[in-house]
Amino acid sequence: MNNYFLISLINEPGVTIFVLCLYLVQVQISADSVWEAVLADWAKIKDAKMDVFLYTVDAPFSSHCSIPVRRCFFDEMQVIMYESQFGNNSTLYNTVNNIIRLINYTLKGTQNIETSQCQKCETFQEKEYKEFMKSFGKNVIRWNRESTRDF
Repeated sequence: MNNYFLISLINEPGVTIFVLCLYLVQVQISADSVWEAVLADWAKIKDAKMDVFLYTVDAPFSSHCSIPVRRCFFDEMQVIMYESQFGNNSTLYNTVNNIIRLINYTLKGTQNIETSQCQKCETFQEKEYKEFMKSFGKNVIRWNRESTRDF
């Protein structure tokens, strides 16, 4: 068995297959860990005190509208980050900034996805920070579950 493995690494197709297998494992780990990292950061800021109203996705949405919903949360997180600058809360600012970067990572390559049948962010009801964070947490859990199920 050891000889077969070593011999297969000598020829080019064997190396290609080996590298592709390693890449697939890396892709799986990165997709799963993004949402887990977002959940960890969300837990740090969900109970923060903020006086803002944000467009909140609180109704169930179909899976083909997942990307526009992520974009909506992305935009509203930018509002939270902007508002947190005035509260002298660097922990909140840094944590929200990290969430924004992670969500942005999940949105890479999704600009051309058809979203005409999906509800626009501005049409969702504006709700207080606590309600927004509750909805955000539920959706992150859903996306985490979907990302682990897809692989």
